[in-house]
Amino acid sequence: MERHLLLAVGTHPHATSGLNFVSDFLTKKDNFKLTLLTIYAAYDEDSAVALTAHIAEKKALAVLNEVRKTLEARGYNHKKITLRPVPVQGSRARTLMQEINKGQFDAVVLSRRERILTLEDLLDTSVCTELLKTEKKEAIPPFWLCRQLTEKKKGVLLCTDGSNPSMRIAEYTGSLLQEIPEQDVCVLHITDPAKADRSDAESVVQQTVEKLTAAGLDQSRITSKILEGRGAARIIIEQATEGDFAVVAMGTAGAGHKTFSQLFTGSVARSVFKELTEAVLWASF
Repeated sequence: MERHLLLAVGTHPHATSGLNFVSDFLTKKDNFKLTLLTIYAAYDEDSAVALTAHIAEKKALAVLNEVRKTLEARGYNHKKITLRPVPVQGSRARTLMQEINKGQFDAVVLSRRERILTLEDLLDTSVCTELLKTEKKEAIPPFWLCRQLTEKKKGVLLCTDGSNPSMRIAEYTGSLLQEIPEQDVCVLHITDPAKADRSDAESVVQQTVEKLTAAGLDQSRITSKILEGRGAARIIIEQATEGDFAVVAMGTAGAGHKTFSQLFTGSVARSVFKELTEAVLWASF
């Protein structure tokens, strides 16, 4: 099955974590198609010098071509790489959302320090509104928020609470890992000690495992863990660090949230999003 990734490309010299992640983590590269997106402004972002539209686009294409050459050198088929320079329209975040809506992508890949989109951009209310217009949340591709990984990092820590976003990211992870046979998954469920019910926790984990196997992932590649404690974000980050996981996968909200802005505000996902520094985050909406 061919997967289509939208890889955001900018100009920050240290924002190569997305490029490195798709190069190192994805081993069956023939099964992936890439659209390289850069959103450019009509001025030089380093010097704030105004540029003509033609020169700005030319500079953006030059950046994309360098990234394409790097990806080809790392095993990607040049016929499966599309370059997409786009002028900014309003804000980079809004422009990105417009590009997402135009294509059917399996993931949007972002580097943590990329100028194309910052944490504040992603949490901006206008961006939330754009995503809310999509009635079927499953049509919104997961975001891969990338960090630079060390070589020892491996596997996916799949966080689940039984909510629809959790089940979506479980199904997604199970399907995607068929293309990445070197990576296994650990299902993590965290319960509040004051409300802990072992049978409920086991049911959530079992449902999540069933989503993984139904998506095609072999049972032998799945482990699970149920932990009690308060401060779910802290526990997730601790588990990701102690287990040397390359990826933390999670839904962005449990049941009952009504607006996209609430998905991050005051939530576990927001804290993990901000504080996770040693693993890539796969976030499903």
